[in-house]
Amino acid sequence: MNAEKAVRDFLKGISETNNVYFVGSTTKNSIEYKAGEVMTFKLKVKTEDKDVPVPYIYYSCEGEDGVKTDGYAKPSADGWFYFDTSVNRDGFVHVIAKACDEDKKEIDGIDIFEGGAGADIDKIVTGTEEPSDYLEFWQWIRDETAKTEPEVIFKEKFEDERFSGFELYDMRIKTTGSDFASFFVTYPKNAQKGSLKLKMNFQGYGVCGNEYNAEDGIMNVSVNVHSIYNRQPDEYYDNLANGELKEFGFSNEENKNPKTTYWAKVFIRDMQVLRFIKDNPLLNGKDFMFSGGSMGGMQACNMAAHSGVATQCHMFIPWMADLGGTKNCNRLYGWRPDYTEGLKYFDTAIAAKYLKCPADIGAGLGDYVCPPSGEAAIYNAISSPKEIRFVQNQTHPYRSLEPIQYVLCEK
Repeated sequence: MNAEKAVRDFLKGISETNNVYFVGSTTKNSIEYKAGEVMTFKLKVKTEDKDVPVPYIYYSCEGEDGVKTDGYAKPSADGWFYFDTSVNRDGFVHVIAKACDEDKKEIDGIDIFEGGAGADIDKIVTGTEEPSDYLEFWQWIRDETAKTEPEVIFKEKFEDERFSGFELYDMRIKTTGSDFASFFVTYPKNAQKGSLKLKMNFQGYGVCGNEYNAEDGIMNVSVNVHSIYNRQPDEYYDNLANGELKEFGFSNEENKNPKTTYWAKVFIRDMQVLRFIKDNPLLNGKDFMFSGGSMGGMQACNMAAHSGVATQCHMFIPWMADLGGTKNCNRLYGWRPDYTEGLKYFDTAIAAKYLKCPADIGAGLGDYVCPPSGEAAIYNAISSPKEIRFVQNQTHPYRSLEPIQYVLCEK
């Protein structure tokens, strides 16, 4: 029986609900290499507790030293596929691997491996120059916020069977001009005065109704990035996404000046919600957490850095970090707006310098929406207690079923 037929027969015997995926990583800690050191990857394909008999894998590697390599590997005697790469400077290598048949053609139905490894990552700093009036701009954000009283223009209590023990509110308050901030507030029923921590949650890139969560001991406030309604039909959001909010935040013309960016409006809304909620009598007045993923991580970091009240910052794959890294430091490029003078004021790796609270970061070694070099730049900029978790074979939307995690921590 030829190898291709063996693989096809094997896959036919697997339920369609089962995933077929890569496992493995480098043969040593993926974030502890030195510049120029050989990085050996060790991978195999499997499903649940079974190895999948793949004849070849194709691998491609691109380093932040500008070097690209690729090739095919056959399984070794131990059943693993091995291949080498390296990077000759501080930075990361982006690695992609695909399962192939005996003719070296990609096999359908098997997840792609997308990960990497880093060298001298403690030396990675943001290539975005901090503007001389950076702190003045953030004072302007706070001043603009203060010009409008946070008047409640909509408040509706609703039910969700998942959170039967909680009060749930859909709210909107006034912000600058004709804008409003749209957000959910959830907290335990019968919560006592002064008993709750505050947790502000920020959403990722898109145009949609916001999600919400509910936790014991916490008042969760989940802020929509846009001045739009929550809990609306899909058509409402589709029309906005294809109309006035299409590619929001990506206008190079708007992004020339920080005050004309979409992001200035976003943070005025975020600051207004914090201003409205922080003196709620149910809060203990001492625990203020900021949390979000991707664009939400960018918001969480900037809000924690510039609100003056943060006691914890949680960032998962935070976006818009080290915006000048590609232009000024030859870093691998992510998905984000073009580098402009106005966007510097929102760079997550610059904001991280101003964090005074403990912070933790989740990052993917294969995430090239939010590249690992940018996540390392955030971590290295933080002077307060911090932790970062790099996950092998994690992209922006994908996470391996058997993730391997590498942690850096400074308390």
